[in-house]
Amino acid sequence: MSESLLGAMTLAIDLIDNQTEMSLDFDQIFVDAGTGMGAAALIIALGFLGCQANVYVTLIAGSELEFQKTLSFLKKSFEDQVNISFSLSPYKFLYPLTARSFGSTNASVFQEIKFFAEREGIFLDPIYTAKVFPAVCTELFSHRVRGKSVWVHSGGALSLSGFVRSEMKKSLLI
Repeated sequence: MSESLLGAMTLAIDLIDNQTEMSLDFDQIFVDAGTGMGAAALIIALGFLGCQANVYVTLIAGSELEFQKTLSFLKKSFEDQVNISFSLSPYKFLYPLTARSFGSTNASVFQEIKFFAEREGIFLDPIYTAKVFPAVCTELFSHRVRGKSVWVHSGGALSLSGFVRSEMKKSLLI
């Protein structure tokens, strides 16, 4: 909904504030997209604010065409509100390396959650971020992306509550 666009655009403002506080400029920003609202708002706000960081959008749900329609609709809505035309921040699509369908999981997804928790102390959720991180790493390392990058961790441990291993189910039923 276009009414929520301004609220969703605050992520870009926070990223730019962080850049200023740390005296650096992000060259790449990695984010996921379900409905596409958050990622589209980020691309619009960065463009409006003149930040030309490359935004890499990992599509978890929906298609490129659906995302681009959402992005166009929201950009036009915002331009109408501010009565200014501007260019979007550049963006590129990435895709999960495994369990590509929205809501799907597999052993690789849960292995990524375990690996990341052991290494970084952060739980990834199985719907979005556990699928995004491997895609981000592949893009960074195989395409030799240069410069400073930031990854927006939009999910979290609360999504894990819906996933109970079969062994846990059995033990809970006893």
